[in-house]
Amino acid sequence: MTSKLPIDVLESLGLRESDLLGEPIVAGPREGVALGATAGMIGMTGGLLLQAMVETLGAGQPQLAPIESERLTAKLEACAPGAYALQIQDDPRGVLVRVPGAHLEQHHGTCQLLENDEMLLASGGPGDEGWVLIDGPTGSMLLGCVNGGELWGQGVASRAVRTIAAWQPDARHELAAPSVASLTHGLGSQPWLQAAAESLMESSAAIDRCAAVGLLGRLWLPPRKNDVQAALQISLRGAGPGQVGRAWWAALSPEDRRGVIRAALTRIDDLMDEVPELRSRVAADPVTAAPLALDWLRRRDDLEAILFLARGTSDALVLEGALQTLDERAAAEHSIWFFLPPFDDERLRAVASAEPDAWWGDLSSQQG
Repeated sequence: MTSKLPIDVLESLGLRESDLLGEPIVAGPREGVALGATAGMIGMTGGLLLQAMVETLGAGQPQLAPIESERLTAKLEACAPGAYALQIQDDPRGVLVRVPGAHLEQHHGTCQLLENDEMLLASGGPGDEGWVLIDGPTGSMLLGCVNGGELWGQGVASRAVRTIAAWQPDARHELAAPSVASLTHGLGSQPWLQAAAESLMESSAAIDRCAAVGLLGRLWLPPRKNDVQAALQISLRGAGPGQVGRAWWAALSPEDRRGVIRAALTRIDDLMDEVPELRSRVAADPVTAAPLALDWLRRRDDLEAILFLARGTSDALVLEGALQTLDERAAAEHSIWFFLPPFDDERLRAVASAEPDAWWGDLSSQQG
């Protein structure tokens, strides 16, 4: 099979090439097929093979074994905790997939939805393929059984991203954000916040410029004690960074706001996909993995800045749900954070002080 999915598979599943994330993972079948309990299936393909496998599974006859691909297994687990894929041990032309809490209704070719969130995929040989689009509670992917038992997996944008993308699929969102100086009324910012906001403002991506505005709105404090009273007066007249930032967001066109939310949901998918690799890196060497973990946490915080701008509007609903799913996934991987020392990071300390409910702020050291 080529490294590119057939267009008919994508179309039948309601996907576009832009929905695919990263590179595909391809795992070859076990050597030896159609032995023991499934010997009668030799030569079967398509619907006949699928029906025979369903019947043998129902009778509890075939022995099942985990697929021989740690990367595919990790990809499945990123879709839902407790997900797994099992190949029929004596006949790897069939694979049984279970993803708790997943949507498995979209499928193509030689496959059948079973009970208990399970899907059976089969491939009797080249051209005989079974595909399922897995939309799990914590991630999405496309899984196929092709070429007589070869497994194919690839990340897919979440259902929320795909839905919003349909609103304005090819729009370009170039928008001008208020400057750091105008948001802070010339009072300046803490050095770390000034640097972070300016870096985001310089990005060509609209989502980063929005994150800069939201970051200032959430965490800005005047850097000099003499300016505290002036900052209070600015807020009392409704001109603080948070107030101005939210008013600016509300004034954007619906198309621009949707574009930013769509980009945020895509970044949530990216963070979700990175969790298994981060877990492995931390387990192998927490010291060298610490900068990667801190970068992950800061990108999570960028998304909180977008939510700050959108909160209280209809734009926030889908983003809140996606961030909750991401946070639940991060919480489930508690070993990542347990083995890392507290982060000596001013941004995380500011989050811990301003937003006690933000779990990532708790990972900072108390003092710099």
